[in-house]
Amino acid sequence: MQKVLLIHPPVSKPCEPPAGIARLAGALRERGIPCTVLDANVEGLHFLLNAQLAGQKNEIRGHGPVSKASGIVSTAGADSGAVSPDMTGLVMAVRDRAGNTWSKRAVRNLPRHLQSLRSWPLYGHSDRYRRAVADINRVLAGASPQECVTVSLADYEDASLSPLRSQDLLQAAAQPESNPFYPYFRARLLPLLKEQDHEIVGISLNYLSQALCAFALIGFIRAILPRRRIILGGGLVTSWLRQPEWQRAIGGNMAPGTNDSGADALRKSGANSPFGGLVDDLVAGPGEEFLVSLASKDDVQDIYHRDSKDLSAQDSVLSPGALYNSLLPSSLPTNPARQEQGVVSETTVPCPDYRSFPWELYMSPGVIIPYSASTGCYWRRCRFCPETAEGNPYRPLPVGKVLADLARLQDESKPALIHFLDNAVSPVLLAALAEQRNRVPWYGFVRIAEAMADPAFCRRLRDAGCVMLKLGLESGDQGVLDTLEKGISLQTASLVIRNLKEAGIGTYVYLLFGTPAEDRAAAFRTREYVVANSPWIDFLNVAIFNMPVFAAAGLATRPFSAGDLSLYTDFEHPRGWNRREVRRFIAEEVRKHPAIAAILNRVPRIFTSNHAPLNLIGVRLR
Repeated sequence: MQKVLLIHPPVSKPCEPPAGIARLAGALRERGIPCTVLDANVEGLHFLLNAQLAGQKNEIRGHGPVSKASGIVSTAGADSGAVSPDMTGLVMAVRDRAGNTWSKRAVRNLPRHLQSLRSWPLYGHSDRYRRAVADINRVLAGASPQECVTVSLADYEDASLSPLRSQDLLQAAAQPESNPFYPYFRARLLPLLKEQDHEIVGISLNYLSQALCAFALIGFIRAILPRRRIILGGGLVTSWLRQPEWQRAIGGNMAPGTNDSGADALRKSGANSPFGGLVDDLVAGPGEEFLVSLASKDDVQDIYHRDSKDLSAQDSVLSPGALYNSLLPSSLPTNPARQEQGVVSETTVPCPDYRSFPWELYMSPGVIIPYSASTGCYWRRCRFCPETAEGNPYRPLPVGKVLADLARLQDESKPALIHFLDNAVSPVLLAALAEQRNRVPWYGFVRIAEAMADPAFCRRLRDAGCVMLKLGLESGDQGVLDTLEKGISLQTASLVIRNLKEAGIGTYVYLLFGTPAEDRAAAFRTREYVVANSPWIDFLNVAIFNMPVFAAAGLATRPFSAGDLSLYTDFEHPRGWNRREVRRFIAEEVRKHPAIAAILNRVPRIFTSNHAPLNLIGVRLR
């Protein structure tokens, strides 16, 4: 049995632990496999913040002492401690590039801001909240010794490297010392890997904002411990592996006449793997069974891994040998408990394990538990949707399993909030939740449905702990909704938004401008719909439509970026409603409207929907 280290790399919002490695940890530990989890995102961000604070010769008040091993705040010790002297070399290399009054004040107030973000009184006071988040972000912006790199609480930007280019990711791996998190990697990972001797390192890559740091981390591990087996999975990796060009490159059988430079580059990078020689296994889709089998020393090398009724034909593990497009060989037993179409058995997916995460570091006033009751989307009809375009299967957990997991997690972690990560909480689960009387508030995405047009149902949801629901309205024009096959009636949507608000449930409405079905007149009708319903909308997300690369059939397309890893493509809008015009319309006609501007002003800066329910709770606690 092999030891496993699971890592969530920088950068993503540091307000809750990563669900992916928590789920993997639950699967490994249930089977007795030694497992360590490392949220390198929240630890790494605190490392950089502490380095900036050390440079100003301040103490970290309201925290434990900083660990000499890692430069992050320790969970034990005095209420106030100084930054570790072991960070002196890092501090000398890190400078505050801005060098102005705001930057100096932000560093000076950093301990107070960090403490306030972890306590309820800040939430519900919008001005104080905005100042705290803006100041922390300002400190991070000056934390990199590289002029071309900017780190924030939710993003990582490098003017010289792009996460959309495979060669840039390989360069990040070849020069990990150029990454601002390198001192943290060196101080934290080197002793951890050598002392605990993990044979397998799993890295969860979900967002573009993590990609460059993830590959710098991989390069660092390869340099110091070249024989460790490195597995790369997560949502972004899944999307990469499901792109047609990647599949052709992996299979080594480019279509006749194809001369796509990105696919050629991927094929040349090593064997059949896009990152061969650097990453041992690329995992698309759920990785629990593959990781458990590998750590248990079962022979899973070169096996196309899938259960016939549970995983789609594209859920796979890419190992150095090959990618086999067939079912599991008959000599390997499948799990009969998983043969029920569409529903995962209660016995096959362990409860996520959050017990070993550094709760004291997350920027939230209490424990937030992210939980997935399903993967994929139960609707699966929306045109141009990435879920549909990538062919992601819908796999819900049984309602009984979900409720049992939630009860267990509440007992273990005493959360202040539960965050459902589902693309849309299913009507069956939503109805079951409405009958619960949970002590813990919760929120998540739902589809606008007839059930919520009933005010009594909305009140039951509120009584069951629902504090906010995210609603993917997309458009306020019925013709656009019908063309996109959203299955939404605007009349029903208006009832739902009003009923939720009047029941005491926050509403976070998502709009999408520039879809192929929309023109300027339809966009204007969306604006007017939002204005008419603005008294019942708490928060808004206004975005421009991005076309998935293989969902643009029948449309003239052009590259969205120069990168070979881009998941989206630009297109000639069939109604002439192109991206530049859409962007101008949003800036001038949507965001400047007084009713809409007031809603947008309520959206928490940087943390957006992750902190929105906390602000709603904070207002009630005032």
